[in-house]
Amino acid sequence: FFNSNYKGIMIIKKGKCLDDNQVAQFVDGCLIDDGLVIAHINICTDCFEQVTFVMNFISDNPELCKELNDSYNAMAHRSLK
Repeated sequence: FFNSNYKGIMIIKKGKCLDDNQVAQFVDGCLIDDGLVIAHINICTDCFEQVTFVMNFISDNPELCKELNDSYNAMAHRSLK
């Protein structure tokens, strides 16, 4: 969804829920190791619902998501100049 070329490491603090960036990175498959996220969403209803909402939104709105992704990439490209 956002910058799918990035592979990163996410630090999840024990007892802390995922923030929006962490959810986006997980859904995009942009993590080197997603085991911590999977373990967290298996025990946290709020994060599980947030992740599934984002995944369903992307699945149900592919054209809008492509447009958002293209806009984000253009903005990021402009800011790197």
